[in-house]
Amino acid sequence: MKKPTHNLLSFILLVFLTASTSSLYAQYYFGRNKVQYNNFKWHVLRTEHFEIYYYPEMLQMAEIGAAYAEDTYLYLEDKFNHNVSRRIPLIIYASHAHFQQTNTIPYLLPEGVGGFFEYLKGRVVVPANGSISDFKHVLRHELIHVFTHSKVNRVAKDHGKLDVNQPPLWFIEGLAEYWSTGWDTDAEMFIRDGVLNGYIFPLSDMYQIYGSFLMYKEGQAILKYISETYGEDKILQLMENLWKEKRFSDVMKTTIGLDYKTFDKEWLYSLKKKTYPILEKSDSPTMASMMVTKDGINTKPAYFKDKGQEYVVYVANKNGYSNIYIQKLVNRIKPAKAKILIKGERSADFESLHLLRSGIDVTEDGKLAFVSKSGARDVLYIYDIRSRDIEHRLEFEELVSIYSPCWSPDGMELVFSGLNFGGESDIYKAHISTKKLDKLTNDIYDDREPSWSPDGKNIAFSSDRTSYGQDGAYNIFVLNLENGSIRYATCTPNKDQEPEWSP
Repeated sequence: MKKPTHNLLSFILLVFLTASTSSLYAQYYFGRNKVQYNNFKWHVLRTEHFEIYYYPEMLQMAEIGAAYAEDTYLYLEDKFNHNVSRRIPLIIYASHAHFQQTNTIPYLLPEGVGGFFEYLKGRVVVPANGSISDFKHVLRHELIHVFTHSKVNRVAKDHGKLDVNQPPLWFIEGLAEYWSTGWDTDAEMFIRDGVLNGYIFPLSDMYQIYGSFLMYKEGQAILKYISETYGEDKILQLMENLWKEKRFSDVMKTTIGLDYKTFDKEWLYSLKKKTYPILEKSDSPTMASMMVTKDGINTKPAYFKDKGQEYVVYVANKNGYSNIYIQKLVNRIKPAKAKILIKGERSADFESLHLLRSGIDVTEDGKLAFVSKSGARDVLYIYDIRSRDIEHRLEFEELVSIYSPCWSPDGMELVFSGLNFGGESDIYKAHISTKKLDKLTNDIYDDREPSWSPDGKNIAFSSDRTSYGQDGAYNIFVLNLENGSIRYATCTPNKDQEPEWSP
């Protein structure tokens, strides 16, 4: 099978920073200059090892970040056998929309960048964005970069070297993922799919996916393999042996006895042995279903039927811009041609369509509800697919970010998740004609992806509001609109997300 190359390359911030990103595709944005819409009133919270910058609306999140940062410092001090000799500046934003306004760097920050460590001044910058577990993951990821950078500099100084090379990016990002999450279902999914579909890149060809999310996951998988096969101490030794060799392939040979070429042979063989037996009892999606899309990243589909013809509407990045597409569903081997409904990232109205976070929804009579960033906050749009017109533009001053709108059965209201200025994520309901906004949940939990029941009486949604939530688990809950009660639908340590009701 032909290996994909350029289509997996993502936006990467070069020179002085490394980014924690979930983006798989290049992103372009309206305008050339970074705009600061908000005048943040910064406060400083000092701890033993950190100076934490925050604004008053997110004091609670800053306190959570401070406690977790100190816990992470102790964890990494042991992992790296090293301490950072200065107090680390940590800048926290309540949402990704606020994070994009940061002036700590001049670069525009795409949707997929979840945080970064700036090498020049040693600052860590992260958004909270509603999910405490995601916030903690990104924070630990970026603090691993701080320790890695400091450790490598210490190794160079101890050995009187001025030209010790930094580890390759696959190692830097793979380590940040492996030591922040270990091994999770997301990583397993990406590596398993890559093995079964023939697009895993060996270390000797890693340059072809430089900076991509796949590179992050492969780096994580490689370090997991080294740790389990040769011992976790070898990961630290790889950094401590950097001064001995110019090429990292030779550093690996010195440390574990294998250069890139010999390691690739051993590692890829182990992946195949583990993964191929899955096909004995399970089928690849392409063998059990019709492929609708082929090129680029295609997400958040919504079904629509017009005059007997079935359509799918979805958000995708096929050419460097995120757009909303419509495409016929036909029973053919070759997918039908997609047409653009909404051009994203080219105008002030549609600056960002939240490719990886926000779903869309369509009524039976072709009313498309979607969200786009426009200026300082998100705007909820109602678009008539048949007439190709924007019918409503709903903006709520109390909300900075809006995600995944879902229509009521009568097509008069929408339910969605929203983030306020302080970064709290709750479920909201909006009436289209009156623009009246009702808050349906009100707590610190990350409530997302609401789905209206066919009888109009209940809202199903995903949330981290269980004891498993602090470890990143999400479960499904059902909100009764008549009395406001919330009941469990699932309660597991898994990620149960994006609920949908059958007719």
